[in-house]
Amino acid sequence: MAGLVLLNTYYCEMPTLRRPEAIWLFRRMYWWQVGRFIRDVDVRREFVPLLYQQFDATPSARPAFFRLNEDLLPMVQSRTQMIPKLKEFRRPVRIIFGDADPSLNSGVARSFHRFLPGSELFLIPGARHFVQLDEPEQVARLILAMPGPGSTPA
Repeated sequence: MAGLVLLNTYYCEMPTLRRPEAIWLFRRMYWWQVGRFIRDVDVRREFVPLLYQQFDATPSARPAFFRLNEDLLPMVQSRTQMIPKLKEFRRPVRIIFGDADPSLNSGVARSFHRFLPGSELFLIPGARHFVQLDEPEQVARLILAMPGPGSTPA
């Protein structure tokens, strides 16, 4: 592995981490929740139905989603114990988050930046949870410009 890119994710307990509302109010709230993750109205209209259709059409998706979310709190708590290991990670890391993400917000991104010495933090102005849909060209450029192993971050 040459490096690691983190997009809209979480790992452990973080002061500003908020659970997405869709975990609690799934069906009716799905479109509202996922729609909030995408800034551009046209992109939202195109991708939210596709995301829901793919989720709904995959027989294992719902059970897997609910199992993942049932395990969310214990998993986050156990990973909090692993923070010292994150600090030992020496490969290049780029943290790319939207600064307008309502759930996995800039505070979560900054926590990752503190946990991963030498990481590079990119908060994309105005981008939400699906930063790769809100600013695809900028995210692609950042990923493609990822430094190789042994490189010093820009």
